[in-house]
Amino acid sequence: MTNEERLDKLEHELKETTTGLSAAKRRIRWLLGGGAVLILVGLSGLFTMLNGTIRVNTIRVKTLQVTDDNRHPRVLMTVDQDGPVLLMRDANGQPRTWINVDKDGPGLHVADTKGKIIWFAP
Repeated sequence: MTNEERLDKLEHELKETTTGLSAAKRRIRWLLGGGAVLILVGLSGLFTMLNGTIRVNTIRVKTLQVTDDNRHPRVLMTVDQDGPVLLMRDANGQPRTWINVDKDGPGLHVADTKGKIIWFAP
């Protein structure tokens, strides 16, 4: 085989490889697009959008923390070793009101800005 024939063969193989690579890239784009559509369809199956809200049957978490616009925790709902607790903090992060249920029963506590309990109901 002459150098000219070898060069022609290499050019032909390079062209086939380039064509195959372009086709593979197109298939990957279609697969990614199809995968994104499947994910969106799956998510829409999990969540039902009604009036801009998401309805979910059950959410299970150990602790739910609600933060303000500055990402400071303001509301905490959890279950600790004694039972369920709902705690609300003021803008300075000081616990001000909390409701809990422990072995002795329910309790409601209200504290001043320094954290001193000023009212409670057992």
